[in-house]
Amino acid sequence: MQNALDPETFRPVSPETHAIRKRRHGMNAICGACAAEVFDHSVGSLEIMPHFNHKPGSGSCPLKGQSTERDTSDHSGDGEKLRKEFYSPDSVQFAFSVCQALVCGSLQGDRYVKGNFNVRRFNELLRVADSRKKWSLKGFTTRTMPFALLANEVFDIRYNKHSEPVAFAFAFDKKPESCAQRRLDRALAVDPQEPVRLRKYFMNDDGTRGATVGKLAPGNPYVVSEQSAVDLAGANWKRLPAHFLSNILMEFAR
Repeated sequence: MQNALDPETFRPVSPETHAIRKRRHGMNAICGACAAEVFDHSVGSLEIMPHFNHKPGSGSCPLKGQSTERDTSDHSGDGEKLRKEFYSPDSVQFAFSVCQALVCGSLQGDRYVKGNFNVRRFNELLRVADSRKKWSLKGFTTRTMPFALLANEVFDIRYNKHSEPVAFAFAFDKKPESCAQRRLDRALAVDPQEPVRLRKYFMNDDGTRGATVGKLAPGNPYVVSEQSAVDLAGANWKRLPAHFLSNILMEFAR
């Protein structure tokens, strides 16, 4: 089932939102039909729609057994091809520069507010891309993959070394026909007539989406295009040191 009740507010909650809130309160959601505990499942998956499952062996419920499969038009071949093309020295360097610009490019006065982004976090994004099959997203290229790498990922910034971290995240903006039931699926395509944008927004304390990052992120939301990526990568951002680049290619290229 696609929605359940929040254990604190007893209001409808999606699997994505509950997964974030659960990190804070540690409680499972509640089925609105039978009042049993349910568990969020497949949050972040591109194969299965995020949903709630009842505990195995629990009693009967009319909401059990609802279909959770996404629209799975087979783009696996394209995904493997894109992944192989991505893992070249130039493409990896380019992606690191674009990701760094998007995460850390928060201009405040005459200085940049640095986000929590480094080589270790970049490696994590590459692992997530494999586990969530982001390479199969329709319409993406080696130049636009950095936008996909950041989608649905949470980061934080510190305005100075004494301040508390402020959480922010990225998400794609797309009209409902391509993002039915708030899901990111393979219908997300780069279309010049209806451009996809990557929005950078603050996270509220309860894990819900907050305000769009405004003056601290010029250009937000960012058009997902090769030219946009080139513009971001050309801002003299730090490049990957040779030994880090070599380690990435050894670990991920296949």
